[in-house]
Amino acid sequence: MSDLAKKVRKDRKSSGFSQKYLAGILNISTATLQRIESGAVSPSINLLYEIAKALGKPITSYVEHLDRKTIHLKKKEQETSETDSISLKIAAPFGMIAENIAIGFGETIEGKVLEIHRENKYEWAYILKGEFSFEQSGKSHIIEEGDAFFYNGTIPYKIKAKKDSQFILIFIK
Repeated sequence: MSDLAKKVRKDRKSSGFSQKYLAGILNISTATLQRIESGAVSPSINLLYEIAKALGKPITSYVEHLDRKTIHLKKKEQETSETDSISLKIAAPFGMIAENIAIGFGETIEGKVLEIHRENKYEWAYILKGEFSFEQSGKSHIIEEGDAFFYNGTIPYKIKAKKDSQFILIFIK
């Protein structure tokens, strides 16, 4: 059994959670949690973050003992979110770099609008390609290729793509 498997099992038991209860919180099968706790499989970085959050532990407590200097998050392991107006891929989820930082890659299509929206975090974006308008607190900004901007996502905002756009986002909780 790996050190990670032992730590997940120990922390789950210390929290007073049954495997069935924790699996329910994580929206995974009890069998999957059993395989993680036995060391038969390793959780993705996204699932490990959810395990840590459910058990009230920082994700670093699960990886700081590892003797690796790199983390390789394969394309299929990266969380993706799509709506009519935006596609977002989380390349570095919260906890991979630091507990309060995540990095994503987004795309929008000309004419699409992300209606009044708010997040529970601050956001920084760098525009790789394209152009869009950003509205918040009655102010409008035109954001173009090569621009970087930072905003408080807890304040409602609206985005409209003026051209097909690609951007990098950094989320800060």
